Amino acid sequence: MHIRIFLFLLLLVPGSTVMAQSYSGDARRIAMGGIGHSDNLASRFIEQEQQYRSIVVPLGIIQLIRDLDKFDLDNKNLFDPILAMEYAASPIHYQFERIEGGTRGRFVSDLINGEISRDLNDYRGFNLTNDLSAEGLLSPSWGYTFKLFKTEAGSFQGFYVGAGPYISIKTDLHIDEELTDVLKSPTPVSIPNMNFDIGNQSAGQLALSLTGGYRARFELPGSGNSDGSSRNGIYVAVNYHYLHGFRYEDMDLTVALDTDSEGLLTIDPETSPIDLYYLNSRSGRGFALDFGLGVVVNGWEFGFGANGVANRIDWENLTLKRFSLESVLAGGEVCKIAIHLPHGVVTETA
Repeated sequence: MHIRIFLFLLLLVPGSTVMAQSYSGDARRIAMGGIGHSDNLASRFIEQEQQYRSIVVPLGIIQLIRDLDKFDLDNKNLFDPILAMEYAASPIHYQFERIEGGTRGRFVSDLINGEISRDLNDYRGFNLTNDLSAEGLLSPSWGYTFKLFKTEAGSFQGFYVGAGPYISIKTDLHIDEELTDVLKSPTPVSIPNMNFDIGNQSAGQLALSLTGGYRARFELPGSGNSDGSSRNGIYVAVNYHYLHGFRYEDMDLTVALDTDSEGLLTIDPETSPIDLYYLNSRSGRGFALDFGLGVVVNGWEFGFGANGVANRIDWENLTLKRFSLESVLAGGEVCKIAIHLPHGVVTETA
């Protein structure tokens, strides 16, 4: 992937702080799983025991297809990188009054193409967050539960065997408050001799997850489920994931925007306005644990869980490269330098 794509992906920032999320199309899973869109391992277990299945209608995908022209890198009038990030964060849910284009997309596009206006007031009209910490984990598993010690009331204990992808991403972003004040101001702002900094560190992992687990359903006291016809019960689920890593990406980005005595962007010949250190590996080994507990009482479902507990992947055969853009005003190519690394291991969590 071209380094300019990396740059704009790291600079895409929503207007509010995100703590953690994973993709889900089932509102019950979201409600039972905790914060954001995390789902509970036990809720998936309960769903397997129900007599019907839910089908998700991905209205957000329909909305995305309608906006595909906004992702054309060659069309500077329509290209909106921040809209692309919003779709990546929530691709299956329809969002009303989604903001498109405008100065926010032009600001990021001009910055990574080295064509930014010297007057930052030209990009006023949108809000950026000053600090953003985000984590996401996508770890579906497909397999089979072997049920043992079954009773007429529907209780059982057993073990689960499955496999699936393991994808994690996290990012930490900081933008100078003075810069966000300029961009959100309704009137022009005087900014002589200022130093605006943007810093972002992001890491992503791709691995294969081989899963072994424990499953149990216990009779709910007083439920009267003697014939096993009711779903009432206490559900317990535990997973152990062996993780075989295929790809690790760690990117540390810094952007420095300095203004002169007239408040216009200037160039310091001794510094690079955009620097990116890119650490990469294609060989890793690790593990992760999931826990879930659910209770079903006459159609009501309660539960809690924790996914990715103690998860870690040890990455080997690391490579490090530095990418720099010498000017954000006069265009130019991105410079690439390979940096020698001694043999070592990076341990990364989700």
